[in-house]
Amino acid sequence: PATRVVVAGDSAGGHLAATLAAELCRTGRPAPAGVVLFSPWADLTCELSLEWDRECRDPYIVPALGRRFGMLYAGEHDFEDPRLALLRCTTTGLPPFLIQAGGADALRSDAEHLAEVLTDIGVSCELQIWRGQMHVFQVLHMLIPEARAAMRETARFVGSVIGAARTSAAA
Repeated sequence: PATRVVVAGDSAGGHLAATLAAELCRTGRPAPAGVVLFSPWADLTCELSLEWDRECRDPYIVPALGRRFGMLYAGEHDFEDPRLALLRCTTTGLPPFLIQAGGADALRSDAEHLAEVLTDIGVSCELQIWRGQMHVFQVLHMLIPEARAAMRETARFVGSVIGAARTSAAA
């Protein structure tokens, strides 16, 4: 059942995971128990990441290429399409979110803005910015202590939303 599912994604996959949860809620289908996003690409225009890049360069990705990829991703759809415009989300009934980004992440500002949007519409959203870390640093959990700690935080979050769903179903 959806109450035992947590949707997760990193970077562009973070956009897909958040969009899936929003689309499920918009169409009245069961929402997942929670959503985990690592360095989510929330602004397909890349305006936020280009602005942030002037302050802090991510050693892993270059936001200047992102706008082109965003246009390819959107295809014939407008960036304002509700399935694409995460930073204009007004969907109610979304599950809890955990958003993690590195402090030196090219998409840090995307993560911060998305967390703000979700919080403003009443969604439970936990934002974690990991100082000094790059884009999707969690993939290096075998090498970097901060990535291991981030994965432990992810496991804690998943356990809490699955446990909360199980508890409310029993009640």
